[in-house]
This record gives sequence, structure tokens and C-alpha cells, in this order.
Amino acid sequence: MHTKTIGADGRWGPAEVDPAWPLEIVLTQPGAPTTHIYRSPFPRSSRYVSLHPERIAAADGEAKAIVTLTRPRGYFGVGRDRMVFDGTSPPPGVPGGVASVSASTLRLGNAAPRAIVGEFNDERIVGRVWPAADNQVTVLELTS
Repeated sequence: MHTKTIGADGRWGPAEVDPAWPLEIVLTQPGAPTTHIYRSPFPRSSRYVSLHPERIAAADGEAKAIVTLTRPRGYFGVGRDRMVFDGTSPPPGVPGGVASVSASTLRLGNAAPRAIVGEFNDERIVGRVWPAADNQVTVLELTS
């Protein structure tokens, strides 16, 4: 639908999308893993949307697949919010108490292609597991 080689100015748009469309955004950059970002529809237009490739940390070396559920516009609050990440609630790494974490990462022992689901309150995102051995990672990005 939209392909763009990003220059030094960092601009990748404009891209016109229907506000009802969930999206997969694929970022490739030399020296970084291919990042597959699955996000819920944009509820309105935006002049600025920040996109950045993920990194594979040394601690992720044994993982067959790496998937992150992220809420860039807020924190996850155990007890305040309903959160499910690949069937687990609360998601890994999200502590109880004061909401202070905006991302949860799963390091999967199997990279077989399959759907993976992240839910936050009334928002639900479905993405695909990609193999870390092929230098690929998955991000489920929430709007709310």
C-alpha cells in the first residue's frame, strides 16, 4: 500500500489510510532486525507518527521469536486495566502497584508462524510471530 525509502529528514509519509484499517508496518534498516509493527487503526489523522526499528538484546539470544506489546501513550495498570498478552494476564514484566510500565516482551521458544494477540481494555490487536533467527521481531502497538 505504501513503500518509502526514508532519507536523512526521517519523513516517510504522507500515507493515506482508512481510519477503520488495522495496519502492519514493516521497517527495514541496515544493522537492525526487520520490525513488523501491528497496530490498531489510527482514529484520526496525525502529522507525526514515530517509527523506529526494534533491537534484539543479548538477553534475547535464546529466543526463537520476540514479541512486544506496547502502549506508547500510557502505562499498563494492573488492577486498573484489563490486559491479556498471548493468553497471559497480567503480561510478563508488568508489575502491580502504580502503573509504570508501557511495554511487555515475550521471548518465545517456538517461532512457528501463528497469530499472537494483545488486548488492553477494549482494544485488541492481532499480529504474527516472526522468527528471530531470520532477524525479525514483532511489535503489537496499542492506540489507547
